[in-house]
Amino acid sequence: MTRSGSRPPLRILLLSTSSKVAGRLSRALGQISDDVVFDSLAFEQWSAGDQRNVPADLVLVDVESSAAKPAVEKLLADPERGPVVALAREPSDNKAREWLDAGMAAVIDHASLDDSNPGGPAALLIALARAERQRKDDAAEFQRSLADSYDSRERLESQSAEMIAMAEDLERAYRLADDSSRQAVETARRLEGVINTVADSVLIVRADGRIEQANPAAEQAFGLKREILLGGPIDALLPGIQLRRDEADDRGSRRSVFEWQARKHDGALFPIELSVGSLRLGDDHFEICVARDIADRKRAEARVRELALSDPLTKLSNRNAFRARLEDAIERSRRNGKTVALVLMDLNKFKAVNDNFGHPTGDALLVEVAKHLKRIMRKSDTVARLGGDEFALVLPEIDGVEGVPPLLGRIIDAICEPMVIDGSLIKVGASMGVAFFPADDEDVEGLIRKADLALYQAKATGESAFRVYDRQLHRQMRQRKTLEDDLRLALARDEFELHVQPQIDVQATRVIGVEALIRWRHPTLGLRKPNEFIAAAENAGLIGPIGQWVLGQVVNTMNLWDRTGEAPLRMALNMSVRQLGDPGLVDAIRDCLTKARISASRLEFEITETAVDRHIDPLVERLTALRGLGVGLTIDDFGTGYASLAYLRRFPIQRLKIDQSIVRNISKSEADADFACAIVDLAKSLRFGVVVEGIETQNEADFFNRIGCVEMQGYFFAEPMPIADFPKWRRSFEARRVQSMGRGRARIGR
Repeated sequence: MTRSGSRPPLRILLLSTSSKVAGRLSRALGQISDDVVFDSLAFEQWSAGDQRNVPADLVLVDVESSAAKPAVEKLLADPERGPVVALAREPSDNKAREWLDAGMAAVIDHASLDDSNPGGPAALLIALARAERQRKDDAAEFQRSLADSYDSRERLESQSAEMIAMAEDLERAYRLADDSSRQAVETARRLEGVINTVADSVLIVRADGRIEQANPAAEQAFGLKREILLGGPIDALLPGIQLRRDEADDRGSRRSVFEWQARKHDGALFPIELSVGSLRLGDDHFEICVARDIADRKRAEARVRELALSDPLTKLSNRNAFRARLEDAIERSRRNGKTVALVLMDLNKFKAVNDNFGHPTGDALLVEVAKHLKRIMRKSDTVARLGGDEFALVLPEIDGVEGVPPLLGRIIDAICEPMVIDGSLIKVGASMGVAFFPADDEDVEGLIRKADLALYQAKATGESAFRVYDRQLHRQMRQRKTLEDDLRLALARDEFELHVQPQIDVQATRVIGVEALIRWRHPTLGLRKPNEFIAAAENAGLIGPIGQWVLGQVVNTMNLWDRTGEAPLRMALNMSVRQLGDPGLVDAIRDCLTKARISASRLEFEITETAVDRHIDPLVERLTALRGLGVGLTIDDFGTGYASLAYLRRFPIQRLKIDQSIVRNISKSEADADFACAIVDLAKSLRFGVVVEGIETQNEADFFNRIGCVEMQGYFFAEPMPIADFPKWRRSFEARRVQSMGRGRARIGR
């Protein structure tokens, strides 16, 4: 095996038509390691030549190119290939899973190519390439070991035949020596000298099972002097051996090679490869045993089996062993009528661990999770790591399904406990899906699909949970697919509408802005709110086009209001994490504002708090670029996530928007009221503005007014309304405001 000091550099190959992508990736890789050779080829160059003449430990394919598909098919069909990574632009979850299921090692977004942090994509690529290089080195080493063991066996068989032939000559020489043949005596001595120099143990056994001759190698192997060996029983050295004494003639025709257990002088057993030949000389019958110690070979073979069937990181069963054991468990259950439970498990927030702490810490976490699983499961169960943070459990021959949920509950409790990894306190969770044979399906593929569906259902809850497969899952998956298809049609048929909800300054009793809220006028289901379809739009990769539609409607409305004499207002719209990941986002917004001739200061984007706890550096860069356009930035749903003070100070934001869940509880919980006060104080200390959403009562409005938060929105003031209705509502609001001020009261709720 090549020593690390002289090991050639890692080779990473990119297949892409974009020199810009190649340049970005080359810079990111170079910032992390100087032990990487990076090559970039166009698909035509790669296809025209002999692909194997471009050696690579890892291949990236820019799947956005139309020429990518045939290249991917060639790569995935090559059994000697290394890992293949897909490079895509804003890949949807469904598309990413398709690539992973097809055999891709990972899927990386174009937008993250410049990330050269220790937990970033470039570091992941280098880690994958190093793992592939190590795998190739290990495989080559084990192949050499196997080849040596097979050569050794052939040599043993050849030497055994020679030893038996020599023994025949030796016995004949002894017989001739009894006839006083001086030449025969000399021959006998010479042959005995040859046997004594053989590295393998040679034992010549009489018909009564006693040892007649033994060479020095036998003395060393068994730890006994020749004087003790001679005359001793052969079964003391080879326990349980039965040496047959038939089928042999004076030519020594019967020979066999097999494995056996031998015993040393201290009783320790060790594996040998034993060659036995039977020889009859006159009335005397002998067995010639040639034994070779194969302990080293057995260890090498065990290591090869371990490499083929176990995960090198966690020492759990790997995907191959998992599949074989699941098939075996199902076959046994067909015969005995028992139940098999299949559990698929993913870790929650594992990607955040890799991103924030680095892949070595992520690997150490996987090892710790594997220990928990092995401790909880039965010895008869299979615990496997399928790859990444995916695990599988096979519970064979269970009497019923009742005992499985409590077991999975114990696993979740164990994994959710904070773990100290490399000095850091890390908390993750687990989602699990369960399917049973034969109740849910009767073959391996079907059972895996059903467990996978249940896993998706568990992950959809957003928390650590398990789900047992049921037919309702099928219906839900069909509904999800129908919803995604309907969303595509909605874009084409222009079925979306824009509604707005006013934002009020309660001290000045005036409208200061509106929040734009999308609605979907479904042809059969009626008006649908964002929480009913936005998640599906993100999964289907439609959130970008939908966001562009909303932005276009907002600037068109501003233009219309300007032409009709409406007083200018700040207009806020929501932005998803997926949209923020779009490298063309800033340019698209700039172009939209320029064409509409709208001042950027009138536009405000709201980003949820949960979006700011990941990929901090790219997010800060993107938000800074947006702020550079002159638009406003607000953190939405503040108080529901865990954005740290350090992160808030880095973001170029102007306002915090207090989530309505906090508003609901201020009258019921003193702690929530104190929490609301703390948020307002925090915002003031950071010189952020504050707006509170979800105001539904006069008491709620009065509370926030008292603590210094005067900008509000909610049903107390107005429900979301079609954008065309807003000017009329605004005039009505202004009229009520004037009337109330005339009466000395400034109550502005509905």
